[in-house]
Amino acid sequence: MSPSVISLIGILLGMVILVFLAFKGYNVIIVSVIAALVVAVFAGSDILPLIIDSYMTKFADFAKNNFMIFLLSAVFGKLMGDSGAADTIAYSMLRVVNHVHSQRTKQLVGGLMITAIVAVLTYGGVSLFVVIFTLISIGRKLFEELDIPWRHYLTFHGIGSATFTMTMLPGTAALQNIIPTQYLGTTPMAGAAIGLTGAAIQILLCVLWAAFILKRARARGEGFRPSGEAVKAAYRDEDEKKAAAGESQVGIPLLLALIPPVVLLLVLNVCKLHAVIALSCGILVCLILFGLILRRLDNLKATLAAGAVNSISTIGTTCAVVGFGGVVAAVSGYQLILGSLTSIPGPAIFKLIIAVNVAAGLTGSSSGGLSIALENMQDYFLGLGLSPNVIHRIGAMSSGGLDSMPHVSGFVNNLQVCRLNHRQSYPSYAMVCLVIPIVTTCACAVLLQLGILPAV
Repeated sequence: MSPSVISLIGILLGMVILVFLAFKGYNVIIVSVIAALVVAVFAGSDILPLIIDSYMTKFADFAKNNFMIFLLSAVFGKLMGDSGAADTIAYSMLRVVNHVHSQRTKQLVGGLMITAIVAVLTYGGVSLFVVIFTLISIGRKLFEELDIPWRHYLTFHGIGSATFTMTMLPGTAALQNIIPTQYLGTTPMAGAAIGLTGAAIQILLCVLWAAFILKRARARGEGFRPSGEAVKAAYRDEDEKKAAAGESQVGIPLLLALIPPVVLLLVLNVCKLHAVIALSCGILVCLILFGLILRRLDNLKATLAAGAVNSISTIGTTCAVVGFGGVVAAVSGYQLILGSLTSIPGPAIFKLIIAVNVAAGLTGSSSGGLSIALENMQDYFLGLGLSPNVIHRIGAMSSGGLDSMPHVSGFVNNLQVCRLNHRQSYPSYAMVCLVIPIVTTCACAVLLQLGILPAV
């Protein structure tokens, strides 16, 4: 057996360990190091250089290139959350569901309202890990009132957070849309027609899936319980305290709440400035509007500190899986994988889809997998005749496929917040965040090949 094949076995074993231990709830940072050690041992070379050089170099490089975006997005999201602006946007959109009379339709509309709220917040720059905490109280009350199975909450949440607003819609402030600009010299609006078409296909298929799972649940007589028992019990004290304090849902006027994310998007896409500058402008508007004028930031010091801590935790986990991917990329088995990818017959665009999906799956991170794929293969794909705009948009869309494996830190965090487990939520979540995004990306690739979509 050749060293490359043995190394490939090590990669696969490392992936299994990474997925299994993360599935069991072990810390992803520790698990990534263990998995990297397994890959290094099977590589048949010195272990220390692979860990010190490959793992830590990729860890540090990703932190250096993206720390400010993580930090500022976390602070921006925290300001939006603590000021009440995020709640205002959410409650304003939720009023729409009251106009629906059919209970069956109301369940679907209610679930999709969560999707819409999440989509608005994430497209506006609010970090995914902030959104899950911001909307948990809204979501659980809505799902209980409409008797929607709680185990499907992350399905509706995932449609709005981890699909079309993350990788498809042009102009989004999501990291997956910013990373290609650093490698290809493109703008966040690159491949607009491709992205908009993909978003339409993604939304349509997800709505059909959502209607199916709700119909199946009603046929089984399944409602908010039993999967909602744990979350209801966990937040019972919080509900009682809010009721005792007489907290109101009426907060910042909607138009004022929308100003910071609108400013962020305008600076990023109209003024075409760097994401760091756009996020800084959004934060400045939050501080002036919510802090100085409306006086809604009672403890600014704590808000800023919490945002900083959240960013460190998030980027640390992401850097860890990127570091694991760096070790994988440094061994001969990975080169065997890449060599196999370049030898796959067929159009170049499908090679791109496969390459980014494999990298995202290996690293357990859409942003990490996209970074690794572009760093190692951008010249190859450019040489095959793909335009930078096509590589940008199809690459970003591809990063949102196999990144949704069960060991991904963001999904594990969401399970903990929602008091759910993998068995309850992952099958349906995987359909909307893994299967359908891959189908959508392939559909857009076919339309590109047929000349129906422009390669711009």
